[in-house]
Amino acid sequence: MPETSPARRIARLSTELRVTGLGQFALGLACLVAALTGSDLEPVRAVIPFLVAFAVMGAFSVYGSRWLRLAEVLPAPGDARVEEHSATTRRSLVKVAVGLLLTALAVSLGPVFAVVFGGLLCAVGTAELRDYTWLRDRENASGREILRELGRFPLAGGGRSLYTRPLSESTLAT
Repeated sequence: MPETSPARRIARLSTELRVTGLGQFALGLACLVAALTGSDLEPVRAVIPFLVAFAVMGAFSVYGSRWLRLAEVLPAPGDARVEEHSATTRRSLVKVAVGLLLTALAVSLGPVFAVVFGGLLCAVGTAELRDYTWLRDRENASGREILRELGRFPLAGGGRSLYTRPLSESTLAT
């Protein structure tokens, strides 16, 4: 009996980056706001650690996402099944939900933890939004959508295979 393998699952990378980037950016700002409004911490004592954490994590995040700009992008395999937009959004929200839990923990530990964690989270979100902008520009310039192979774990990061397919609906139907 011949072995049958399941179809390769791929998802729209732009959807993942937009959802996780916006979610993490918003949570990072929420940490800063919670620290400023929930305590008598002076604004300068909140903003400076936030900005330092933001700068350090931002540099690491931009460096860490270089794989996206350097990866070879192949045509989507014939057996590939593109994940529905709503499923990609739900899966990406898992990463944001983990960030929400960590945000609650940081805020509960005190304003200093909230400020630093907020800077870290905001930087990661900003880097993902920057990658999203770069990706959309690349897709529009090439006329091809960039998709990423799905990992087994919803929080899996980069380094997975990237694929393309035409953006035009009429071309996708053929």
